[in-house]
Amino acid sequence: MTPDDFADLIVTTIKKALEGPLVAGRFDALENKMAAPSLKFQGIYADTGSYEPGSCVTRQGGLWICTTKTTDAFDHECWQLAVQKGDAR
Repeated sequence: MTPDDFADLIVTTIKKALEGPLVAGRFDALENKMAAPSLKFQGIYADTGSYEPGSCVTRQGGLWICTTKTTDAFDHECWQLAVQKGDAR
């Protein structure tokens, strides 16, 4: 076996291993985790604001995290309550 044949065999074996059941789906899960938005505090919520996923605002004493890009009036479909009023310590 030549060195080139050996190298091809190694590369082919690694590629098959990466496509196998032990690794399948792990790269997708890692990419999804890495693509998650980072959090950015935007201050007090304003109806005239534009918010991206990961934006954090205070509203009525609570802390809210934007889950879907929004420029409309406050909609619970676009926001996740992170801390209720009085819960922060």
